[in-house]
Amino acid sequence: MSCSSCNRVLTINEDERTLNNMTLTHGIYFLLFTTTLVISILVVVLSLVNREKKVEVEPNEAEKSLERLKYKN
Repeated sequence: MSCSSCNRVLTINEDERTLNNMTLTHGIYFLLFTTTLVISILVVVLSLVNREKKVEVEPNEAEKSLERLKYKN
């Protein structure tokens, strides 16, 4: 084996290492982006659903007593 072939093998290994690091970095970016996107979509959908759904709250005893007093006066 000559030195030029040794240098070429090292260059290929360094290129593969760089490619693997780039792939890992892109994978992490993709994971963060998709997670953020899904959470954003869920927040928008849930806020729209909550805006449409208005739950009628039954008054408690104190509020009922105040209403009765208003009607008596």
